Amino acid sequence: MKCWSSLILLVTLLATAVLAQRRHPQSPPDVLRIGVLRKPETCKGKVAKGTEVTVHYKAYRWDDEHPFDSTYDEGRTAIKFKQGDKSVIPGLDLGIEGMCIGEARRLLIPANLAYGEMGLPGTIEAGTHLMYEVELIHSTTTFTNPWFWAGLAVLVSMYLIFDRMAKNVEASKAANFIEKKQESKQTTTSSEGIVEPSDKKND
Repeated sequence: MKCWSSLILLVTLLATAVLAQRRHPQSPPDVLRIGVLRKPETCKGKVAKGTEVTVHYKAYRWDDEHPFDSTYDEGRTAIKFKQGDKSVIPGLDLGIEGMCIGEARRLLIPANLAYGEMGLPGTIEAGTHLMYEVELIHSTTTFTNPWFWAGLAVLVSMYLIFDRMAKNVEASKAANFIEKKQESKQTTTSSEGIVEPSDKKND
């Protein structure tokens, strides 16, 4: 009896170990599920909507242990896209949100967040659930984009130039106004100092 109990326990442990090594559970997901494979000690370049990212990935059909697409293959490079611009499948787009540079995730993607009922002709059948292993290589937010700061510097410079020009124009107008005021005052003073001849007074 003890022998059978030990054997059953051993089989259970082996089965648990095998299942733990599987990339995905037996049941396909009905919603996007995210698992963290690797997390960096410090989070840099966190992904948010509008972030430009560079990622490596391996893409699997749900029932296949071999990737149908991988950027790690020879001759391939990591892909670049902007999070939220719908240039990749929704599951991948949503699955990288909040990732840090150097982080790796496993995304269990239901068909409606993959290629849906249309599939990908010649590659992915309609209604196929997918699994992605994705690694964030680089991300550029608005505030870390050098072009943002270059554009901001140009705008600030233009503002300062136009502000100085406007102040110069106002100063010039003020100077002209004061000058005309002084000329008017001098003319009035000169007029008050003129004395008419006595014969004209008698007339």
